Amino acid sequence: MSRVLRQAGASTGRTADWGHGGLAVDEGTRAGRTAAYIIAAYLFAKMFYVASSGSAQPADIMLCLLVFFIVPANSILDFFKTQLLLVALVVWVALVNLVWFMTTDEPSFLLSTLYYLFNLIIVITFVGVRGRNPAIFDNIVCKAIMIAVAVETAVILFQRFSGFSALRAVGTFKNPNQLAYWGVVMLSLFVMLRRNRLRRSDLLVMGAGIFCEFASASRAGLGALIALLAVWLYFALGTGRKRIIACLSVIAAGVILALSPMMDSSVASASGQSAISTRINEETEVSQFDERQYNRIVDFYEYTIFGAGEGYVTRFTGDAKIHLEIHSSFGTMLFSYGIPGLSLFVLFLASVIRRLPVSLGIYLLPSLLYGVTHQGLRFTLFWGLIGAAISMGQERLVSRPVARPRPLHQQRGPEFLRAVRDASALDRNI
Repeated sequence: MSRVLRQAGASTGRTADWGHGGLAVDEGTRAGRTAAYIIAAYLFAKMFYVASSGSAQPADIMLCLLVFFIVPANSILDFFKTQLLLVALVVWVALVNLVWFMTTDEPSFLLSTLYYLFNLIIVITFVGVRGRNPAIFDNIVCKAIMIAVAVETAVILFQRFSGFSALRAVGTFKNPNQLAYWGVVMLSLFVMLRRNRLRRSDLLVMGAGIFCEFASASRAGLGALIALLAVWLYFALGTGRKRIIACLSVIAAGVILALSPMMDSSVASASGQSAISTRINEETEVSQFDERQYNRIVDFYEYTIFGAGEGYVTRFTGDAKIHLEIHSSFGTMLFSYGIPGLSLFVLFLASVIRRLPVSLGIYLLPSLLYGVTHQGLRFTLFWGLIGAAISMGQERLVSRPVARPRPLHQQRGPEFLRAVRDASALDRNI
């Protein structure tokens, strides 16, 4: 009897303890819940930037210390077997940076490699923790996102009313662009984990997230936000009529936003609106192409073959005081790691999206759009979004129904012919 009960527990993924007259708490579920709470704590703590921009924050250090305790060893091994493109990308990044470090003796190359290794750990953590119990993970993480967005909104409002905030809000971050990217990633992760089925209370989260994006007055953030809202409305609304109305509404909002500088100054008196208008119509003596260092790809095109490594940028600026990197995730990948690096990166993203339904995989688009004009590869939450997407793709493959073999009388292959022959031989022997 006990053997049957143990087998029943194993078949449901539970470890049953019947010694006390009932089913004890499932150890696997409890461990999965604890791991999900650690991820939730990381998502909440990640928005508080204490160290300098681009450095490891306290939340990153916390997760790095706990990752091997909350992710099963078999999940780590399975990840390295199934995500060969990402592993190959990190290996190529490490190889290129190591070569340039040995050539120039510049330690910044080794630091860049550490970022990618940590981002790999982030992806492994999200995949491994969510794989324990997807339902528990999604529920806890969504609640953490709701709390984080509410707190960030409260901080921005406090800064506004206290006069502490500048024209562009920064919230708990170091600069407005970090706030904008955080909002895009968090909202994308939230809607993806909800599978486009937002509750009424979730609409408040979306509204608060939109407020944070507008407060940052980031042009790339606003573009990514419009893409996110358009995607969400399209898949959330079932009928074609509702979708047309939603698309027209988003287009109208974009037109109003673009024409807002032409409005009367009394209408655009709010600081947030003024910031957006200023950012959209901002004109500088230096073109955006040069300001964001895209010209480096053209002027030093020979480095795009195998990569210039990620560091020691004064080689290209000609001024020891200028340490500007290329403001683009894709541009950085091409120039720093060459055609092999960019190819591995694109192929990896394509493999992640391919395993997801279109209605979910498309939520990676807003973050990738933001990365066209900003370097977002060091933003760990982006890699957390990637990890959640990988886990959802694996869950879809596992839940896919297995095709049943056709009955023998419907088969027309070698098995059918062999069975007919055996049956005839049996009849002759009888």
